This record gives sequence, C-alpha cells and structure tokens, in this order.
Amino acid sequence: MANDKSAVRIILNLAKAEARNALTAPEARGICEAYEINIPKEAVAKTAEDAGRLAAEIGFPVVMKIVSPQILHKTEAGGVIVGVRSVDQATRGYATIVGNARHFDANAEILGARAASSHTGALAGNDKIYDDVFKQSGVIRARSLRDLLEFARGIPVLPTPKGNNVVIITGAGGSGVLLSDACVDNGLALMAMPPDLDAAFRKFIPPFGAAGNPVDITGGEPPTTYQNTVRLGLEDPRIHALILGYWHTIITPPMAFARLMVEVVAEMRAKGIEKPVMASLAGDVGVEEAAEYLYEHGIPAYAYSTEIPVAVLGAKYKWARGAGLVPGP
Repeated sequence: MANDKSAVRIILNLAKAEARNALTAPEARGICEAYEINIPKEAVAKTAEDAGRLAAEIGFPVVMKIVSPQILHKTEAGGVIVGVRSVDQATRGYATIVGNARHFDANAEILGARAASSHTGALAGNDKIYDDVFKQSGVIRARSLRDLLEFARGIPVLPTPKGNNVVIITGAGGSGVLLSDACVDNGLALMAMPPDLDAAFRKFIPPFGAAGNPVDITGGEPPTTYQNTVRLGLEDPRIHALILGYWHTIITPPMAFARLMVEVVAEMRAKGIEKPVMASLAGDVGVEEAAEYLYEHGIPAYAYSTEIPVAVLGAKYKWARGAGLVPGP
C-alpha cells in the first residue's frame, strides 16, 4: 500500500468524527504503513517468558513499556525500560515494570508489556512523506526547539487571517529584502501592490522611498510615517497580514515605535478590524524592551531577527489552511 492517502484520510476523519486529538497506536501504525514509513518491530508479551522470547525474535536491543489503559504516563509509573540486550534482561525487565505498574496503580488493568526494537535505523524514512502526513492532519512542523516554543507562543496570539495577501512595511531596504526572502521560505504570498494602493502609500513616504511590496518608508522618517502607513495597511481590506521591519533611529526610538504600533492596532481593533501583525526590530538593546512591549499587547515581535517573526506568521497560515479557514496561496 504505497503512499495510500485515501487510507490516511479515513483514519484521520475517524479521529475527527470522534472528537479525538490523538490517534491510537494501531491508527498511527496504519498511517505509517500507508506511507511505507519504517516503524520498529514490536509485540506485546503477556508473561515474563513471552517477553524474553519476543525480544529475541525482534532483535536486541529493545525497549519495553507497560501496556495498561489506565497508565498513560508510563515513565512516571516506572513502566519503561530501555536498552534491553538479552533474554534474561527482558525476562527480568518484564517482572520489574509490571511490579512497578501495580505499585503505581493497584487498580490498573495490566495487559502486558510491549517490546519494540530500539535501533535508530528502524525509524528512518523519507522526510517528504512526513511532511505530507503532517499537512493532511493539520500538524504544524517545527524544525527546531526554538521554532516549537515560538509557534506555541505566537499562534494563539495572532488573529486568523482572512486571506493570503501579506504586505511588508519597513524602515530599511535591507530589512525588507530579508523579510521578503523569509516570506518565500515560509510559503507566504507577498501581495502584488495595486496602483491605487501604491499611490495611497506614496502619500505618506518620501519621494525616495519605495511603495511597492515591501513598502520602504526609509530610515529618517518620524513616528507618524509608521503610524500612517500601518493604519492604511490595516484599513485596506485587500491586505490580510502585515509584517513590520523596524530599524532603530534617533527620530523614532524603539519604544516610541512600539507604543505607536500598539495604539494603531488597538484603534483598528475598536473598529472591528483585526489582522495578524508581526514585527522585526533591529538596533541597540532598546529594541528588546520594545519587542516585549509589542508582544504583551498582541503584536508578536522579535529583536535581532527577520526570520523568526515570518516563520511564526507562516505557522499561523499553515494552521489556518489546515483548518480550512484560508485557501492555499
């Protein structure tokens, strides 16, 4: 059953229909089999003798885990043993984890112990297949621990976008280029600027600025330029998300920028306009305080990075697309 997406969809639809947020072990195995993902050999032992025999058949080393519907956190119950390398260790290990489980919960139903291969190679597979499975099931993949933490923090803060048009407003051309590249890397669609909107932005920026996308207001502009361009970006219904690139200047200090952006977003929110707004800040240590202030007021902001804010916005879009709230770009 090579790359059988229909089988995967049946499994996922069943879990959704039952309002479950997790798959059973057989369901997870079924998805892996559908995509020909290598999974460790495993078997459930009912006795200590079974454990030794099955472990030998699977091939050492193995990991052993207690099987009990009532014991979900097996490690806390002392129901896990890793690095089992012989029949004798498997036999004694079975007795150990069953005893620990009964001590942990005397009323738990003990169904046995699962032995599984612990070879790293048993888990190898085509990375693209994992991406495909995650996409179908609405899972947002984090490539690093930092991404995982930032996604978990930022996604609930951001409003759900109503479309795919992203506009960058920046005080420095270099920042705009980096943010644009990050948008491409994260599957975000930079809006093609309509002539009327281009003209509207140009009313607020100097002649040597750029009103395409990114909108480059240049570095010497006062706080009102940020205020006017961001307000325009929030008011125009064709724009669905904003990314702000701030560079520290004497004319617009970090906290002045942060307070003004919070005021504009709050002003629009009071009018019923809510869009995802991200911010990337560069400068001296003052941008750290400004970034925290922005985040505390519903604008995820990151000092010294153009990649992280765009990655978080990209994760929000992946979530929205997976939930069927936003079409693909």
